[in-house]
Amino acid sequence: MIARLIFIGSIGWLLSSCSNNRVEPIVGQAPYFKLNQWLSKESEQLKANEPTIHRVLQTDQSIAEAPTDSNNWEDWFKPLSECDLSKPAYHGFYQVDTLIAADTSLIIYQALKPEAVVRLLHIALVEDQVVMIKAKKIVDNLLYRSEANLLYHTDSLYEVDYVQETKFFDQHHFRATYTLLKKK
Repeated sequence: MIARLIFIGSIGWLLSSCSNNRVEPIVGQAPYFKLNQWLSKESEQLKANEPTIHRVLQTDQSIAEAPTDSNNWEDWFKPLSECDLSKPAYHGFYQVDTLIAADTSLIIYQALKPEAVVRLLHIALVEDQVVMIKAKKIVDNLLYRSEANLLYHTDSLYEVDYVQETKFFDQHHFRATYTLLKKK
């Protein structure tokens, strides 16, 4: 697990040392990664593999740590699936850059307009297989501001870190971490 995280970190460092290239859509191909479609396939694969899941839920007041038998990946991935940018309405809202080094690439979607809820989306691929997805969502209106940071490392870790601050009340923090352990 730690070796995998170090590997992903070194991929990020390697990719950050490469130059940015503007990604132009290919004629007849959608310019944005179809995140919902990929998450649906990933959910099915995780259900079929039935990994042991160690779950840690942390709020302002408590931390609960326990393995779970639940395999409800559609619900768990819902915050991440809301970051799908493949809808035509989002085209033009994001600067799309890619970093490429050998068989590794990082696709970066960065919001160009402040009203975009999904501010940042990173998709790391090794040999054209997704190895990491990272997203940042921000909702800011007259009543509250919320920020969600989402991270998924395929076959190892999924984390949702959510902070909500109401204009007239307190700030609330919630973090759910799902560590996937291999079946014995």
